[in-house]
Amino acid sequence: MPKPAILILFAVVFAFAAPAFSAPEDANMASPAPPAAPILWRGESYRLTAKDVVRVTVFQEGDLATESRIGSDGTISCPLIGSAQIGGKTVEEASQVLAGLYRKYLIKPEVTVSVIDYAKRRFTILGQVAKPGTFDMPDDSTLNLVEAVGLAGGYTRIADSSKVILKRLVNGQEKIFKLDGGKMLSKDSVKRFEVLPGDTILVNEGWF
Repeated sequence: MPKPAILILFAVVFAFAAPAFSAPEDANMASPAPPAAPILWRGESYRLTAKDVVRVTVFQEGDLATESRIGSDGTISCPLIGSAQIGGKTVEEASQVLAGLYRKYLIKPEVTVSVIDYAKRRFTILGQVAKPGTFDMPDDSTLNLVEAVGLAGGYTRIADSSKVILKRLVNGQEKIFKLDGGKMLSKDSVKRFEVLPGDTILVNEGWF
């Protein structure tokens, strides 16, 4: 066989036998970033209150999106459905309430409520705590008695944590709660009392 023919045959065999060549990855080429973890709303137990500003959206109904400040009566105004009562509810509960109202006009509406600005919420604690005064409550969560005392620096040496008085206005009338803060702090089985905006807490002095 002539030599050129041998060389051509050898080249063909080598081409089929050799493994496919792939260019090495550029070391400077950034690898795809892993998908970001979902950001969860931290205050799932937070209850909407007057002067909170909320955003309401309805899936695939862009013209129904709205931002509204909750009124003193706990209501907001939404396109198509008008006034809706959401004060005192969590964002999930509020979403369900609005979805129920929109069902009169839409088929299976998907409503999302989110807080975009929190109203200032304060409570007052007096008596035998390290720093008596008025304090801002957390924007995105509830606050219990033990946590409220902690914000005020804790009990003083002469405090009687078993005799805590909490005053609250309910429908314009003052309601008084007698609480045992010591048991709430030391025993997990004792339910911790939730402090609401406008509450006044008085920690009495112990008798020795």
